[in-house]
Amino acid sequence: MSGTTSQQQLTRLYDTVFDRAPDSAGLAFWTNALNRGVTLDTVADVFVASAEFQSLGNLTTTDFVNLLYRNGLEREAEPAGRDFWTGGLQRNATDRGDVAVDISESTEGVASPLTRGTTQQGGTAGTGATVATQQGGTAGTGAAASYEIRVIATAGRG
Repeated sequence: MSGTTSQQQLTRLYDTVFDRAPDSAGLAFWTNALNRGVTLDTVADVFVASAEFQSLGNLTTTDFVNLLYRNGLEREAEPAGRDFWTGGLQRNATDRGDVAVDISESTEGVASPLTRGTTQQGGTAGTGATVATQQGGTAGTGAAASYEIRVIATAGRG
């Protein structure tokens, strides 16, 4: 999206998926990953597969869409929007990571107060910056995409 920085996109994605701002290490790690060619869709796939997100339980498709609306848009999903996203997921026309990005990068998502000044939280949740802890379930990362992320994380190390 024109005029939107990677950090703003990531902040919106953290808010939409985790209902929180990114910590500084996580924001730096994922910004670096985006700068190296990882797509925002891939980051979203990792986020929804992460231990932090999975700790919410086995969300139904409807519960998942409702959660993204509440987290990212700060409101309940309207029936037409909920039906659109749940229908796409049920038909396998889209996946959960794609829905998270589409909601976070929607006109309404981009208008989020959180990304008007990219906010960060302290701590290490969501980082993935230390690849050794990534497999251990560091929040905000996911073992499902650990191979791709590991390659990116080690590529910049001398």
